[in-house]
Amino acid sequence: IVGVPEVIDTATLRVGGKVVRLFGVEWVRGGQSDELSKYLRKRSVTCQPAPGSSAHICTVEGRDLSEVVLFNGGGRASSEATPDLAAAEDHARTERLGVWKR
Repeated sequence: IVGVPEVIDTATLRVGGKVVRLFGVEWVRGGQSDELSKYLRKRSVTCQPAPGSSAHICTVEGRDLSEVVLFNGGGRASSEATPDLAAAEDHARTERLGVWKR
């Protein structure tokens, strides 16, 4: 699935009319969807089904969008998150970014 996404929340996009859930990301209250929209700036994303999951791995200019969201505190790593995604969440928690501000 390729296209310019509409951000529903920090874990969910609409791309080409399809609702796509980001792999390894759980939206939580305080996740700033407007920040994600600003980051994407109408750039196209490429989303592929994540193996063994109903979620998708989406990239923008080669960057894993799930990692970007978690690194900036846009959500929590889900139970299916990879060690890299968990490390991105740890960074945001340590730096008190996004949902970890309080």
